[in-house]
Amino acid sequence: MLAVVVWMAACGSDPAPTGVPRAVALAVKDGNDQSGPAGSVLALPLQATATNGKQSPVPGAVVRFRVTRGAQTGTVLTDSIAVAGFDGTASVQLRLGSALDTSIVEATLQDAPTVVARFRAVATPPPRLDDVIPQSFAAGDTVRLRGHSFNTSVDGNTVVFGSARGRIVRGDADTSLTVVVPPCVSAGSVSTRVFVGTVATNAIAATFAGQGGLLALRSFEGITVSGTELGNCLQLAGAGATYLLVPQSAASANGTRQIDFTLSANVSTIATLGDASVANVSPPRAVVAPAPEPVSERFDRALRLLEAALATDARAAGTLSPSPNLLAGAATAAPPAVGTTRSFQVLSDFDGNSFTRVTARLHYAGNHILLYVDIDQPPGALTDAELRTFGDLFDRTLYDLDVRAFGSESDIDANGRVIFVLTPVVNALTAASECSTSGFITGFQYGLDLLPTQANSNRGEIFYALVPDVGGTRSCQHTKADVQRLVPATFVHEFQHMISFGQHVVARGGSSETLWLNEGLSHIAEELAGKYFEARYPPPSGRTDANQLFPDSAQGFLTPNMRNAQRFLELPGTISATAVAGSGALAERGGSWLFLRWLGDQKGEPIYGRLVQTAKTGGSNVEEKAGETLASLFGDFATSVYTDSLPGVVRTAVPARLRFTSRNFRRIFKRFADLDESGRTPAFPFTPAALAAGQAAGGTFLPGSMKYYQLTTTPNDAVVAVRFSRSDLSAFAVDDQVQIGIFRLP
Repeated sequence: MLAVVVWMAACGSDPAPTGVPRAVALAVKDGNDQSGPAGSVLALPLQATATNGKQSPVPGAVVRFRVTRGAQTGTVLTDSIAVAGFDGTASVQLRLGSALDTSIVEATLQDAPTVVARFRAVATPPPRLDDVIPQSFAAGDTVRLRGHSFNTSVDGNTVVFGSARGRIVRGDADTSLTVVVPPCVSAGSVSTRVFVGTVATNAIAATFAGQGGLLALRSFEGITVSGTELGNCLQLAGAGATYLLVPQSAASANGTRQIDFTLSANVSTIATLGDASVANVSPPRAVVAPAPEPVSERFDRALRLLEAALATDARAAGTLSPSPNLLAGAATAAPPAVGTTRSFQVLSDFDGNSFTRVTARLHYAGNHILLYVDIDQPPGALTDAELRTFGDLFDRTLYDLDVRAFGSESDIDANGRVIFVLTPVVNALTAASECSTSGFITGFQYGLDLLPTQANSNRGEIFYALVPDVGGTRSCQHTKADVQRLVPATFVHEFQHMISFGQHVVARGGSSETLWLNEGLSHIAEELAGKYFEARYPPPSGRTDANQLFPDSAQGFLTPNMRNAQRFLELPGTISATAVAGSGALAERGGSWLFLRWLGDQKGEPIYGRLVQTAKTGGSNVEEKAGETLASLFGDFATSVYTDSLPGVVRTAVPARLRFTSRNFRRIFKRFADLDESGRTPAFPFTPAALAAGQAAGGTFLPGSMKYYQLTTTPNDAVVAVRFSRSDLSAFAVDDQVQIGIFRLP
């Protein structure tokens, strides 16, 4: 745990924590003596392990990293502060500078700066581009790039002409790449370079002569074409070919602004090779309003917005230091005695203004969780035995899953534990009349508690949850089974928010994470918990029905996310995955989670922890941790949603970049359809709109969303020129990050 030392009065009957171990030693664990091309991010992170006087790892120890040699030539760290995980290990990534020399990085303990672990890294010659052959080319031409130190795997290289990505069709050792020139490049001099992993070659100027060639895609090949001047620059081979077209915006910003577009397919026949007129232009489709936002999601969103404002205000007031005094907590700190009581100020409205003081008794003290229960309980409360079982689940399983995935939470009360409060104040947050129409609030955490100088802060890491209320005395009725079934998924979701606020705001003095990414990561937390139970109960074990996709214990963590993703895909273009509009939250959350699920499949699930353990936020955070632009990521994600597991196609026939690897969503959505006895749920949430050569379509989409069309050509269609622009035929705005994915279907 990361811990801030603050002065505070004892609350209730809790004794002040004593004997909290500190880290006193720091040792290099991994990442030392690496080499890599100048300008690249080293393959392995720099890892240092913090231990206490007994040589035991100290989770949450705060370690500072700094470049002591190489900074003058550009060697930089991804972060200057890292927080140790469960094994006491803190890590950062290092990007080498431009010089072919040795860089030195020193890691020190926050409260023991004389304790040093030292890393060494050597920069080797970077990849180099020597020649582009020929020097003048048009869209669709094949050119050869000669150089040195390219990746021997074609997929390990990216070739760009200006900002447009070319399609690599062949690689010869590490010295040559054969590339198809992309469309939609501005005529004239164009800068050509190769990205090899995280480092770029030098640029060579060549001449783009025009849009003369075809974008000749083979079956199962795809490309994303971006730029503001998409006009008539896209030419596809006809002759009966079928394409998936995915117009989209990769923008990441809040708002409800809609982007209007028109998409047309002009055809030249084999007989005439002339221009054909555009026919059947469809009017813009009206945006269908999403389902009302459930009260739990509305409350969750309100808390995240309140937290962002609190962090901003605290920074402005000088009470939030960018380098706070940090102290490592540990699970070995003595907990309060079971049976003691403590008072809490519990938020009791959506505006952050009203609080109810409650007195709660400690019923469970684990290594990571202190479980308190409000002494004012409605009928049907959990028994002591049930509370012990409940506490064990959070203490021994769920806490561990979140911390391993995202990093340590803060520990501003230096007790080494997260406090869990069961109170009917949470029940009362939802009016009984809302339960049947808008749902109810299961639990929450609030960053106010992590800001000790704020009024009504409980000065600790606290999660609040509802209690059983079989008589419905405080709101709607809730049985013991309801609480035991619903609260676990809410805990892992809210615990990610707590960790994120601690890592971004408390440890680094930064801003809270952007809403769409913060919520998406909390839904990833739910899924990771579900995956734990999936692995524990392989089919057909652990299932009430042997045909269930997921075991009973995983249902509450997984099924809601799959349903939310289904909602996101039911209305393409009307729900944003990366730009929260503030309505239709379930579908928005489904889109954000689906994007992050694909991102984890492509970059590995450790990327989730890197996204949390940083001061970066939003799209720039994703770009830094993924090592590529959000537009590039979003383009391939948008295509993957449809091209993964195409019916009748061997799954591996589609490149891994254009599919999911951890989930078969067509299978999952088909199961949802089978369970719908009304027959109204389709086997897949959407069908691409039909677009024939010689036709056009138009409409709108939101930033961070995409639409789908299936373009068909006839055997007599030689060339299909695809035009993609604003509805008035003007160019798209640069900030809209508009692009179009093109995939050749079988």
